[in-house]
Amino acid sequence: MIVDDDDELRDVINVAVAIGGYKTTLFAKNPKSALSLIQGNADLVFLLTDLHMYGAEIDGIELARQAKIINPQIHTILLSEEEITQVQRMRFPGAVDRFLDKFELASRLIPEMESLRGQKEESAAILHP
Repeated sequence: MIVDDDDELRDVINVAVAIGGYKTTLFAKNPKSALSLIQGNADLVFLLTDLHMYGAEIDGIELARQAKIINPQIHTILLSEEEITQVQRMRFPGAVDRFLDKFELASRLIPEMESLRGQKEESAAILHP
């Protein structure tokens, strides 16, 4: 599942995931919609989320934390265009499995997903607000 308020970036992430051999099955534009979809889809494997989401009540770290409560098995990857501070990284220990710079998306997304998963899955759910 990919959740992102930026339609173009959501499409870029979807292409990157498809090139890596994963299939994105769900999309959302904000954390609220994403959480509803997570609750209704217990088999989601990945959550890919942005740190900041325009107009959202919660940020990507909080989204990851809530997603792990709903589905403790979900792998979470947080994307940001800005440097993620140590304070942000430690806000909810264990909520975010990997932090990636959006500019590293093409080279690091699939290797990080495979590292988290240990192997490729036929279907991956990614969230990116």
